[in-house]
This record gives sequence, C-alpha cells and structure tokens, in this order.
Amino acid sequence: MANKVDNDVSQVPDDADDVMLEVDAGKTAEAEAKPKKIPPASLCKLFSKMDGLEVIVLIVGCLGAIGNGLSQPLLCIVFGDLIDGMGGATGGMAAMTPEQMSAMMDGMMSQMEELCITMMLVGVGATIAAFLQGAAFKIFSEKQAFKFRVLYFDSVLHQDVSWFDTREVAALPAEINDDLEKIQDAFGDKFGNGVMAASAFLGGFGCAFGMGWLIALVMCSILPFMGVGAAFMGKAVQEIQNESQSWYAKASAVVEECLHAMRTVVAFGGEHRELKKFSAALVETRRGGVKNGFKVGAGMGYTMCIVFLGYGLAFWFGMTLRYNEELNPATGTAWEPGTIMAIFFCIFIGSFMIGNLDPSLKAMKAAQTAAGRFFQAVENKPAIQCRDEDKRLDISSIDQFVFESVHFSYPARPDVKVLNGLSLTIQRGQKVAVVGESGSGKSTVMALLERFYDPDSGAVLVNGQNMNSFKISALRRCIGYVGQEPVLFASSIRHNIMQGNPSASKEDFAKACADAQLGFVDNLPEKYNTFVGSGGGQLSGGQKQRIAIARALLKKASFLFLDEATSALDNTSEKMIQATIDSISANTTEGLGIVSIAHRLSTVKNSDLIYVLSRGTLVEKGNHASLMEKKGTYYALVAAQESSHKADEAEENTVPEVPHDQTLQMVVKRSSTNSGESESERVKREKEAEANREKEIAKNYKVPMGRLLSYNKPEWPFFIPAILGAMVDGSAMPVCTIALVGSMEGFFKTDKEEMRSDLEQMALIFVIIGVSVFVGSTISHGCFSILGEAMTQRLRVAILTGMFRQEVGFHDDPANTPGMLSKALELWAFRVATLCKSVQAKAAAMSSLVVGLVIAFVYCWEMSLVMLGSIPIMIAAQALQMLVLLGASKSENENITNANQAGHLP
Repeated sequence: MANKVDNDVSQVPDDADDVMLEVDAGKTAEAEAKPKKIPPASLCKLFSKMDGLEVIVLIVGCLGAIGNGLSQPLLCIVFGDLIDGMGGATGGMAAMTPEQMSAMMDGMMSQMEELCITMMLVGVGATIAAFLQGAAFKIFSEKQAFKFRVLYFDSVLHQDVSWFDTREVAALPAEINDDLEKIQDAFGDKFGNGVMAASAFLGGFGCAFGMGWLIALVMCSILPFMGVGAAFMGKAVQEIQNESQSWYAKASAVVEECLHAMRTVVAFGGEHRELKKFSAALVETRRGGVKNGFKVGAGMGYTMCIVFLGYGLAFWFGMTLRYNEELNPATGTAWEPGTIMAIFFCIFIGSFMIGNLDPSLKAMKAAQTAAGRFFQAVENKPAIQCRDEDKRLDISSIDQFVFESVHFSYPARPDVKVLNGLSLTIQRGQKVAVVGESGSGKSTVMALLERFYDPDSGAVLVNGQNMNSFKISALRRCIGYVGQEPVLFASSIRHNIMQGNPSASKEDFAKACADAQLGFVDNLPEKYNTFVGSGGGQLSGGQKQRIAIARALLKKASFLFLDEATSALDNTSEKMIQATIDSISANTTEGLGIVSIAHRLSTVKNSDLIYVLSRGTLVEKGNHASLMEKKGTYYALVAAQESSHKADEAEENTVPEVPHDQTLQMVVKRSSTNSGESESERVKREKEAEANREKEIAKNYKVPMGRLLSYNKPEWPFFIPAILGAMVDGSAMPVCTIALVGSMEGFFKTDKEEMRSDLEQMALIFVIIGVSVFVGSTISHGCFSILGEAMTQRLRVAILTGMFRQEVGFHDDPANTPGMLSKALELWAFRVATLCKSVQAKAAAMSSLVVGLVIAFVYCWEMSLVMLGSIPIMIAAQALQMLVLLGASKSENENITNANQAGHLP
C-alpha cells in the first residue's frame, strides 16, 4: 500500500504547491471562524480515573524518578570532594620532601578510591531507580490510555443524536485520537521525566544551599527571569495547541468525507476542489506552527541565556569571596574551590532540569486541554441516552405508537418548526406509510419513533404510556431500522448481519437471511465471510439494502422502520427490494408492523394505511385507493411524480405479489456469478500473491533524501541560518567547559590578582555564550519550524493526492479502509516532517560532538582516548533502547489503527 501511494506522489510537489498557492491567496471563510474554547481540565481531574493498582504503580514510578533525580546532585557533591582532594593535596607540592610527598599521595589515593566507590554506588542506585521509573510510567500510561479510550468511545456512543447535530462528525475520530495521544504522552515518559527533573531541581538547589547558601542565593537571583521565559513559552504553546487542534480537525473532516465518498469524488472530478479545501484547513495550522516555533526558540534561548549569565555571575561572586577571604556562613570555614564548584554544579543541574521540565509541563498542559474536551464529552448527561435507567420501565414488545399533538423543532435549528400539532396512530401488524413533500416532517416522524429526539410539546405514546417512561435500550430492541443509505461496517457480511442480534442462533440467522432474500451471497467466493468494504462499497445498492433488512429482521422486532429505503436505488433494484418487503409482510406470522417513510409513492401503494403530511401537520389519511378518490394532496403528489416519470407510466400501479420461494430464486438467478470452489481458491491465491508482492516492494523500497528535500524547495534559503543556528546552539555546552576549566584553574591560583583576572575573563565568556545561545536558538527553531510546517502541509496534500490517483479497487482493499487511510495520512506526514525537523537536533548534536572532541583532544588527548572507549557501550545501550521503543511503537500503532477501524463511523 505504501509503495502504491509513494509512486503516485513522486511528482506531487508541484501539484501541491499549485493547490497551496491558490489557498494562500487569502483566508477562507473557515479560517476566519474562531474555534470554541473549552476550559482545560485540572490536574486532579486529569488523574481522577486511577484505580488502586494504578496508584501503586504511579507511586513506584515517582519514587524511582525521585531517586534518579537525586542521584545527580549527590554526584556533584562527590565531584566537589574530588576537586578539593586533588587540588588541596597538590597545592604545596613544591615545598614537600620526598617522604612527605609520598605520604600525601598515598592519602590522596586512598581518599580518591573511597570517593570513586561512592560514585559507583550512586550510579548503581541511579540505574535501579531509572528502571523503576521507565517501567512504572510505561505501565501507568498504557493502563490510563486504555481506560480513557474506552471511556471516550463509550461516551460518544451514548450521546443523544442532537449532540452530533451540533458537531462535525467526520472530524470526531481524528480529534479523539489526537486528544488521547496527548493524554497518553503526558502520563508516560514525559511525566516520569518531569518528576525526575523536579527532584533533581529541588535536590540540586537544596544541596547547594546546604553547602553555601550565599553563592546559591546569588545564583538563584536568575530564577525570576527564567520564570518569565517559561511562562511566556507555556502560554504560547497552549494557545497554539488549542488553535491547531481545531484546524487539524477541520482538515481531518475533509479527508473523512473524501475517503468515504471516494467514488463520488472521482466520478464528478472533484479531486482538485477537495484538495483546495483540505489545504485551506492546513494553512492556519502552518502559520500557527511557524509562529509557535519562533516563540519556543526565543523562549528556550532566553532561558539558557539567563542560565549562562547566572553561571558567570556565580563564578565572579565566588572569586570576590575568595579574593576578600570571606568565610562560608553555612560552615564557618573558608570558601574551598571544590565547595564552590559543587554549588555551581548543583545549581547547574537544578537549572538544567528546569529546562527539562518544559517538555513535561507542555505535555501536561496539552493533556489538560485535551482532557477538557474528554471530560466535556464524558460528563455530558444526555436527556435521552440516559445511563441510569433503573427507574424506567422495561418493554419486550410494542403494539402501538400514538402521536398526541406533537410539536417539534431540531436543536440545531430551534427557530424552524418541523412538526405542528401532529397526531396519528400506528398499530402493530399493519403496513403504514408516511408521505409528503420535501420538508413536510415525514423523516422527523421516524426520528421521534426511534426516540432520537423528544418532542418540544405533546407526547409520543407507546402501548398507551409516554415513551419517556421506557428504557431507551429496551425500546429500541423492539424496533428494526433500515435507512435510505444503509450503514454497513467494514467487515464481513456475517458480522454486519449479526449486529442486529449478536446472540442469535444459526436457525434465526438463516431465517433472517432467507426472509431478506440474500441468495446472492451463496454465489460469492467467500459467501457470508465476504468483506463488504468501507460502508459496503463493494456491494450494489440493492445488496446493501437486503443485508440491512436481514440485520433488522434478526432482532425479531415488533416494528420494521423503512426510512426511504428504496429512494437511492434504480427502478429495477427498487422493485426487487419492494418485493422483498412485501414478501416479509406476507410471510411474517408474529404480526410485524412495517412503517415506511417514502418519497417514491409507487412503493407505498400496498400499505394498509397512508398518512399524508404537509408542513408538519396531518392533512390526509387512508389507503391508496381511498386517497386517490379524494383527489387531494396525496392525489396531487402521485400525479406530479407520474408526470415527471413518463417512462414509468406504462408500468402497473402495484408491484405484483411474488411467492417467497420464487422471489428467492429470481434474486439468486440475477445475482449469480457462476463461481465455484475453484474460483474461491483462485481468488485466495491471487490475494496472497498480491500481499506478498506488496510486502516485498515495501521492504526493498527506499526514498532518496533528495526527493524528501524537494518538498522544501521553496524554503531552501532557510536551511543555512537554521543549521548555523543549531550549530551555535549545540556548541554552547562544549565551549562552556572551557570557562569551567578556566574557573577551576583560577580558583587554585595563589596570586589573588591573577585569580581575579582569570575569573573575570571566564565570567565574560559565559556572557558571550549566553547571548549566542539566545540568537542561535531563536533562529534555528524559527527556521526549522518554517521548513517543517511547510513540508507537513505539502506532504499531507501530496499523500491525499496520491490516494485520489489510486484505482477504486485500491480503496476496496480491507487494508485501505477510510479509517486506516486517514490515520496513515496523519502518521506518514508527521513522521516524515519529524525527520526534517530532526535535522535541527542532528546539526546541534554533530556540532556539540565535533567541538567537544576538539576541545577534549587539545586539553588531554590521552584522557580523551580513554573516555572514547566508553562510547561504544553507550551507543549499544541507546540502540537497544531505540529498538525496543520502535518495536513497541509499531505494535501500538497497529493496535490503535485496528481499534480506530473497529470503532470508526462507516
């Protein structure tokens, strides 16, 4: 599948640009609409769905994260002792005798060995804590994600129909998936890393204040400035996320509509128009993403700039204390270089963890925003689909429906009156039809009979009691429904029919299929296991209707509701379905009532009772003959239809009664495909061969990097500043080590003036690094956001274009249902665009590596070679972690895609 789409997308960049140039010419009407804001959920509410086991898992994860975080300031303390041990011991070596020097070296080595063992123990403890953190938060996030997905889907299924009337239904699947992914992301590694970063921050600052609060306090003076940057960035990110959620939902709605009506779109040549609509919905998302990139870059650069300025301030202040020979108020002793460095590194770790808190806080804010929508749906209490039905009456059969002066208007259009005092009666065992001109309210009658809505005034009575007094689930079990466009799920024919009654016996299933005249199924290669396609797209209209009728009959309901069940069919199919309906009525002994809402009046001539509506009121009732004799509204409707269908004037006024067995034979004969067992084997073999061929193509297919970069061709000038900014950003930390080493050397110098001069130079270097990081971060994040957002938009348009270019058979494949393709469209574009954005991280990492190696080899190439020996071990560990994560991610995406398809609106 991937190969087919890729092949057709290979020439798309120009087409995609053409579409977007037309869209960029001005904002569409949709772009000017402001999304409705929903307040985010509180943290307490976000975690309100935990059970006892999940609380224990969360506590274990938090303890592991806290231990992992505290290990870092502990290492800083040990490192400070190492500095004092080595520096203090070597400070007076020139005046020592050989014996004194030997004793000093023995004592120093003994102290170094103890400190190294302490470091190893801290490392082992950190490893165990990190394992507990990763495992516990992974388990916790999976459990919470499962629970939220089930609750979200369950709540959507139990909403009233009026809830869907005021929402863009096609956008719901993408919106739900996006919300749940944000919630799961916040509950997983991001949450664990946030707890770890918070504990390292508190531990680092706590240790720093314990060792020397004066220097720590000076370094803490930068915190308010860092808080301003964090607040600015957090607010910007939350605003953009709210807006982008709305625009992506609009884009997803366009995709859902197109994929479900692919034949219609292709037949009318509407691909370009739909692509323009899709691209228009992405324009605002692109602009918001670019704006967000510059804001995030400036915020991160500002934060790191303040951190480096704080380092310069700390070393300058420490130098001043040693220069003036001040005492440490926390210990009452002189300020030791190791203590100053330990305080510095503790504050450094704590400050760095403030930056690490940012992704966790952003993920948590995004989850709160998503949870706001989640809880709005979950906590919405529908008036009709009430879960607490214990006080309502049960019902096993329905004998009568009565409308008593019913007035009704739809919630989405409260100012338009649809029914005006309608009164009518429907008895079980009768064939009743409701007819009228368009807008007369006949479909609304069906909606009220199903209790999709409640009347504004008046009442609908069931067996003499108000419909509201019965359990909605029990009420609908007594009703079978077949709509104008039958809804079939993307599964087998058997699965679709069994939706009517999952516990039905084989005998009941066979009888329902026979009554619905499904003889054509026996001639299909896979019979009742035949895949019907999305929405039943692989079947004809008449076949879909008969399957829908069989599903309704399997319920053994009291009434069968037919809502214009033949209006979308041609004349031949209409007569076949009408013959099926008449046959059902003639062969049903349980007194099945059939209620038909009809636009084609030729289908209701055999009805026992016909109600004629006009503008929401009942104007006539009777059978076909009596109504024709009155020459009133019904007569006028029949005359108008007959005059508009002159080709049908020669046909008989009634559809002839056909015996059940004869009708079944006729349908089987017309639907026969002359397929035998050999045909079934051939189809199976061809499917397997095609699947193997596509797997082999996908395995060997590689996309050249040049083709990927072609989607960013108009933005190529932004690559140079983007990469340069990332390189400046990445080289900041290695260059910072020069200032750190220089500061350590300066602190051990005995000449005060020389110490002062060296440390002032180092403080100036920190200032230069801070300003460079601010500029580099802003430029790199901003430019890469331009590149990434442009690529994402073009890729989405290109992939949808590729889907349009496929043959219709491509969309009939069970692996290419609208739900799966919609999810693939979202994932493919995002992953490829992420690859582009990862160039920023790679450029920064490469810059950091090269600059770091150069500095390391210049200072001490022997030590550098020793340290390089540990790199293969680290690479192997990272590779193993990535393999595990990628495998888990692939399995999770497959499961989520299958779940999305299972719960997808067909």
